Amino acid sequence: MSDSFFYNLSEDHLAFSDVVMRMKDFIRKDPRSAYVLSIGTDSQVNQNVTTFMTAIHLHRIGKGAWGCLTQQVIERAVQSLREKISLETAFSQKVCADILEGPLTELMDLLLPFAEEGKGQTFVLKPIWILKKKEVRKS
Repeated sequence: MSDSFFYNLSEDHLAFSDVVMRMKDFIRKDPRSAYVLSIGTDSQVNQNVTTFMTAIHLHRIGKGAWGCLTQQVIERAVQSLREKISLETAFSQKVCADILEGPLTELMDLLLPFAEEGKGQTFVLKPIWILKKKEVRKS
């Protein structure tokens, strides 16, 4: 994912380093709050392509959120539900791994001074995998 571009309603063509910087800026605005970082991927199959959208969502509990998306396209229709779920999981895990490699520590460093004051702040990294039922039509 670190070589993919991310976007949201305000910005596009964000590199992964830009995403990390935006998350840091968001936390710096209110470091005393609790945060939940969620990452999830969903997909849509069209005739000859399957599009995967991975979301990064940083929720300031009770006070808003910041998020972005990135898209991966496979040039074939992924028909197997098992393969589709496996790819969705892999894309989510890749973003989680990229964040865990260093940026998570940087984000936590913004919150630790307040947690050490006994304010009880929390930061949760929560990968989300959404399973959908696939309709099977009989011919």
